[in-house]
Amino acid sequence: SATGIPGTAVTTAATGGRFQGDPTALEDLTEMNASSRSAACEPGSRRAGAGRFSRELSAGTRFAGILLGAACLVPGLAIAQEYSVSDLPDEPAPIVVGEESLGDSVLVGDPVQGMPVLVGDPILEEQGGMPQDAAGQDLAVDPGQWNSTQSGDEAGISEYTVSDWGSNWGSVAAEKTRCPNWVAQVDALFMFLGNVPSRTLYINDATGASALNLTEANPAMSAAPRYAVIWNRDACRAFELNYFSVGSFYGISESIAPDGETFSSQNIGGAPFNDILGAGVETTSGIKSWEFNLRRNNGGSITWIGGFRWVQWNQQLFTAGVFDSGAGELLVDAYATETGNNLYGGQFGADMMLWNRGNRFKVNGLAKGGVYYNYQAFQRSSYLDGTTGEVSSIAAAKDTTSFVGEVGLVGEYRLTNWLSWRAGYTVFWLGGVANAANQLSLSDFSDPAAPTTSISPYSSVLLHGATTGLEARW
Repeated sequence: SATGIPGTAVTTAATGGRFQGDPTALEDLTEMNASSRSAACEPGSRRAGAGRFSRELSAGTRFAGILLGAACLVPGLAIAQEYSVSDLPDEPAPIVVGEESLGDSVLVGDPVQGMPVLVGDPILEEQGGMPQDAAGQDLAVDPGQWNSTQSGDEAGISEYTVSDWGSNWGSVAAEKTRCPNWVAQVDALFMFLGNVPSRTLYINDATGASALNLTEANPAMSAAPRYAVIWNRDACRAFELNYFSVGSFYGISESIAPDGETFSSQNIGGAPFNDILGAGVETTSGIKSWEFNLRRNNGGSITWIGGFRWVQWNQQLFTAGVFDSGAGELLVDAYATETGNNLYGGQFGADMMLWNRGNRFKVNGLAKGGVYYNYQAFQRSSYLDGTTGEVSSIAAAKDTTSFVGEVGLVGEYRLTNWLSWRAGYTVFWLGGVANAANQLSLSDFSDPAAPTTSISPYSSVLLHGATTGLEARW
């Protein structure tokens, strides 16, 4: 601003600035600066007899020369300039105006008008004034929006903070910091095993009714952590590494025959259990998953996901029946089978923003799936003959094609600008895998010396449950 000319403000010529105040004073100031630059700051003039000037000029002339020199230096020493205020867009874009140094800050420009603007300082309201537009209306400046942190699917939007500069409450710089390079998520999975096949294992010999069904050993909920790390390469692309291991879906059930009645085994091929007084079944299952994905967002509400994933699904089933040897001794017939699946393949999906009003809460929906190569899906079965005490085992394996799909809904509440709390629900679907229950009738142990078996890797698995955890950004 021009010193000594009250009520005036000057903008740089490079930005097409306007003058507010006395236009005559502006013309005088412009002519003074022009003459000063041409006369006092001309290199030839500075070289022409500096000694002669100091000897011959009067005191008044020397004082006038000093003023001209100061007028030449003032523009170069100017640091802060006043700018007219125009309406802010909903999401202002930061641009650097000139080469003025404002510490680590940059001035904010109006991308619509092409003019530099002032952003109202949060404390201006307490000082009794807010920035106004050309019509004299107060601008609606929400400091909360400028202090918000955008991350994850909004990685293309930078973080801004409003800070004051010196004592110029009307001159505020918008500090542009980088989007978070890293995002780390730790969630607790509370998963349930669904679609347990209905399979009668024992029947009542007297009534023919089911005495024990596999669904009665429906596993309880199993909990485990899930870890995810996302590196934002730029505003559009990110890389994600994700891992979880949920084991011990454990289920157990038993049945005791009424007095005078017995059970017989069903659907256990070639290993008949007869005259059973009591029976039981026990199951365990587990899933592991590693995945590496490329995430891409082109500025919309959908982030596309594509990458590689490995999934392992294992299951064990054990059943036993107690019978009377006829000599007052209780013996046990037992049968066990276990299955294993290692799935390798690519997946494709999307992470969609479903709800985001610009406040602390947002909701995302996730869906991804792919075709997998199930390498050497296997089943191994063993039979214990309670009468002889002999144990026989046999196994089979087969390569097959499988499917893995995952869908989820996640709500996120921003606790701070770098930490959020997450909660949601997730569903996993595996198709084309070997399950223990479907192998029971495929083995034949009627000849313990030469048992036979095969494998059925065409079952499905449903896992679902709630998730909750934290997300950190830096």
